Amino acid sequence: VWFMGEFTHITVEFDNVVSVVLENYGEVKQDCQYGNNTRLYSWRMVVNAKGELNVATEDATNPGFWSRVCIQNMAKLAKEGTTVRRVLESLFRYFDNNNLWSPEHGLALSVLLDMQSIIENAGQNTHLLLSILVKHLDHKNVLKNPNMQLDIVGVITHLAKQTRVQQSVAIIGALSDMMRHLRKSIHCSLDDSSLGTEVIQWNQKYREEVDECLVQLTIK
Repeated sequence: VWFMGEFTHITVEFDNVVSVVLENYGEVKQDCQYGNNTRLYSWRMVVNAKGELNVATEDATNPGFWSRVCIQNMAKLAKEGTTVRRVLESLFRYFDNNNLWSPEHGLALSVLLDMQSIIENAGQNTHLLLSILVKHLDHKNVLKNPNMQLDIVGVITHLAKQTRVQQSVAIIGALSDMMRHLRKSIHCSLDDSSLGTEVIQWNQKYREEVDECLVQLTIK
């Protein structure tokens, strides 16, 4: 993973790498769920010039620690649009398949907050991450799962609250896509006489979530 981050090279087995890394994320997610990113390490802090480990024994034997180091190196791949999309698509696929999008209990928010912080600390624009995540709402796996749609919008809202205010084309694209989702929700509510109670309640909740998300995206 360090090699991929340093040389912007993504192996064909990247999805498997992501799966192993996220399976071992473990207890770390509780520390960073709400933006506590105080323990982010560069590779040079972990391994010295002689190739020796430069971390506490507790960390060296903790799979969660190494998982987070790997996430940081994956974030280094966000040097251009094509590579950041490839990285995020693999992460999103893992979250989809394992239903890990819940902002309160899932893994997605913790990992993406880490990614966002690392990208920002590197002086790069994190709005592309938000834009790609908004587009993920149209993925076929997500469209089949109404509750997952709600969770993803919630994750986007949390990420938007944490990201820096800056001008970018990506945030305009994210706003445009979210407005489209709002229009679809409003259109559905205009003629909901033929819809079931559960669908009506879900659409109302979805519109509220999208409204809040738009508020956060607008001020960025």
